[in-house]
Formats: sequence, C-alpha cells, structure tokens
Amino acid sequence: MKKRMRTTIEIISGVKRRMKLFIPAEELQNKVNGKLRIINKHTKVKGFRSGNTPNYILKKKFGKSESCTPSVGHVWTTPIK
Repeated sequence: MKKRMRTTIEIISGVKRRMKLFIPAEELQNKVNGKLRIINKHTKVKGFRSGNTPNYILKKKFGKSESCTPSVGHVWTTPIK
C-alpha cells in the first residue's frame, strides 16, 4: 500500500491555524533523487566526467543547498484548496 501525504489543520484561535504536514520518506527521497539527477546533468565536479558524479558526492557537496532540497510548494497549496 502506498503511503500518502497527510495534513491536519488545528484551530488555535479565531483566525490562527496550525497546519501539520506528514510527507512519506519515499516520496521525499524520490524528489531529492530527481533534483540530484538535474544537478548531475548541469554540474562539473573535479575528477568526474560531466553527468557521472555519484549521488553521495553530490549530496556531500550540495546537500544543504536550496537547489538540492525538494520543492514542497504543492504541499502547502493542496490542503488549502
């Protein structure tokens, strides 16, 4: 069975809300791997041919950068609709 994203919206006061998002690890990992493939195509790392850099090296080099974090913009808009 495929795990799906879950959201809960908690009413704090009149207009304040708290939204909690639960994203399955495999969905997040798929998005990270997709970003790494894109980065791999467009990045030259010393010692490797263009497009042939192993993922663990890309994660070490770009792991904390914004370009490697998966976009979760759709996560915010889905529960609001």
